[in-house]
Amino acid sequence: LEEAVLFTLNLTVTSRWGLSQSLLVDITKLDAPAPMVSILGPKELLVNRTEQVSLLANGVPSECLTVSTQLEYRWIETTGQLDLSSIPEIVYTTRSLVIPPFVLEPIGSG
Repeated sequence: LEEAVLFTLNLTVTSRWGLSQSLLVDITKLDAPAPMVSILGPKELLVNRTEQVSLLANGVPSECLTVSTQLEYRWIETTGQLDLSSIPEIVYTTRSLVIPPFVLEPIGSG
């Protein structure tokens, strides 16, 4: 991992009338790794509609001393085909995601 480093940026904003304002901003890039998360298990699951689907995440908190190391999880389905928050039986804010039977639609139906 790279050593911590200080960046000094000179930022300028200019209005459409030509008026400008500048500001020096110091940004310190810390030498602690960012939190990491991965989904455990196979990349593809084959299940029947009558089966529950369980996924488990593994998180490693940051080692940065100046921030909280407590991890929080939030599962999101990104294709837009399933809104996890609209199904009360699904808890999507824990390390494990359990999708009850009959929630997932087969490809080409619905």
